[in-house]
Amino acid sequence: MSIPAYTSKTGRKGHSNHSMICAFIVMKCEGFSQISDLHDYLSNNLIIAHYCGFDISKELPSYSKFTRFIREFDNDVLQSVMPSFVLNAVDLSLIDTSFIALDATPVKANVSNNNPKSFRKNKFSKDKPSKADKDCKLGVQTASNQHNEKKYEFYWVNKNHILVDCISGLPVCEITTGANVSDTTVTLDILNKSNSFLSLQECSFLADKAYDVKYIYHSVKNDYNGECFIALNTRNTKYLRNYRQAILSVKPGLQ
Repeated sequence: MSIPAYTSKTGRKGHSNHSMICAFIVMKCEGFSQISDLHDYLSNNLIIAHYCGFDISKELPSYSKFTRFIREFDNDVLQSVMPSFVLNAVDLSLIDTSFIALDATPVKANVSNNNPKSFRKNKFSKDKPSKADKDCKLGVQTASNQHNEKKYEFYWVNKNHILVDCISGLPVCEITTGANVSDTTVTLDILNKSNSFLSLQECSFLADKAYDVKYIYHSVKNDYNGECFIALNTRNTKYLRNYRQAILSVKPGLQ
């Protein structure tokens, strides 16, 4: 499936969807976090705007047009064309699924409740979800990954789960969920989704301790004949040590 061209029955013709997507690729490659930075960059580098497909003899898209494109463009279209891009990268030897990794990253929603200058009461209440972005959920971010970390903050967020090729760092598949969805519950779905268009057989699967659960090991081994390299989660270490001591107190000779 290809990206549909821009069509409009009324009003101005607008800009090509292909050009707009190319512009956002430039935004990510340049590391811009704001659309205003992208707009300034294209305005000052017309050759890049030309390579994106814009007619530089005419006015480039404004900030509002870039924002409207992100808000209104159907994400299902991007989901449908991503497998073809990944397979093209495989043909060019840019992606290899022999060594893959999975992780999740929060994507803060563009809502007023996430504004640190907002002093609204109960802005982080589960009973009062954001009306501006109904898909986002309440999440929490800690200062580190330590299980006893006491520094944290709440925010309204979505979560982006990304499976990548460890060698090139390029994405193979992604799934976006609310912040209330556990990383482990998405693992089997994203592996199955990736394997539907690109074989993951005999892969080496890398992940952090958040994915240290038994069924992930079993799935990678049994379904894909692969091997897991997952950091151990010590959340139950104290419990297991106390359990073992209790057993030994009953049966002292047990090792």
